[in-house]
Amino acid sequence: LSIPCFGMVKDEHHKTRTLLSFDGEIAIANQQRIFTFIYKIQEEVHRYALKQMDTKRRAGQLDSSLEKIRGIGKAKAKSLLQHFRTLAAIQAAGIEELSAVKGLSITDAKAIFDTFHPHE
Repeated sequence: LSIPCFGMVKDEHHKTRTLLSFDGEIAIANQQRIFTFIYKIQEEVHRYALKQMDTKRRAGQLDSSLEKIRGIGKAKAKSLLQHFRTLAAIQAAGIEELSAVKGLSITDAKAIFDTFHPHE
């Protein structure tokens, strides 16, 4: 299996200057269509990386808010988020639905439910 690999060489202003392969540099500055194509790839990779970092940051915030509930630690918070996907779905769940999550007891389910529905 032989897959060509290229790197992007940036200038002092963090702009792509050239491509680098195992055979050396490939100048792209005068080839507008190739330069535009490479630029779009860079922008998409950057957008994707930012989205992934934001998703992980938000998940960490949700984990920590769930961990404030008595009896809920990192593992149970992770199970809840994997099962329900969003905090809103966890808040809307009943005790029976919550207790169906792997690793959660009926006591845990009641604690979660009571946290989000204190007057019920």
